[in-house]
Amino acid sequence: VYVHVGEDVRHPHCVVCCRCGVSVQGEGHLEGGELYCKEHFEQAFAKRCAFCGRVLTKRYIVTVHGEGVCLDHQDQHFACFDCGRVVPKSTAGVYFEDPRRQCDECHAMAVMTSDDALALFEQVHRFMAQRYDLDLGRLEVPVRVLEWSKLQRTACKQGMHTAGDACTGITNIARAYRSGKTGPCKQEIKWVGILRGMQTEHAAASLAHEFCHVWMTAQDLPFDLPAPVIEGLC
Repeated sequence: VYVHVGEDVRHPHCVVCCRCGVSVQGEGHLEGGELYCKEHFEQAFAKRCAFCGRVLTKRYIVTVHGEGVCLDHQDQHFACFDCGRVVPKSTAGVYFEDPRRQCDECHAMAVMTSDDALALFEQVHRFMAQRYDLDLGRLEVPVRVLEWSKLQRTACKQGMHTAGDACTGITNIARAYRSGKTGPCKQEIKWVGILRGMQTEHAAASLAHEFCHVWMTAQDLPFDLPAPVIEGLC
């Protein structure tokens, strides 16, 4: 009598856990050509909770980084606004005065001042000019970091976002109208603003988007294009 184990054929007394030698006929786990009992398979391969280390069974939370978390801990963690990683509330982390929570790693690379944001915008400008020939020339663009509430209010006021949407950047454009005319006669970039506290890569992505708004305005492209078209071009 022989037993098929994967592509192998074994004697019944050879169907044992490769770690402890216990018979696993009908209930073993095959991995990499080796048989394991339940206990040693879980020790070696089972997905474990990123918080407590217990083996994850049935339903559990999966973070954007593939980490598993027991449902027992769903009220004991927060998701970092920038990287999405689930972080225990017992760790330090950063709680902004808005809906955001941020892990310590992202906060260490956060853009907190307007000077830092301007330096990052200039890096974006150089990259876009060298790689895609999108150059602003000598146009100087003030760059600010804004608190969550001010950024959301400004975005809604300009009609770029609706209430409830999360906005991470905005380009403030002043438009001067001639009397009796419906179209603007002049567009001027007042400033670019991004959300204070974003991790550097997240902030750079937002600034790259706003850079395209600035470039389009500098080229005097029609401002009255539908908002989805403008956002799509950027």
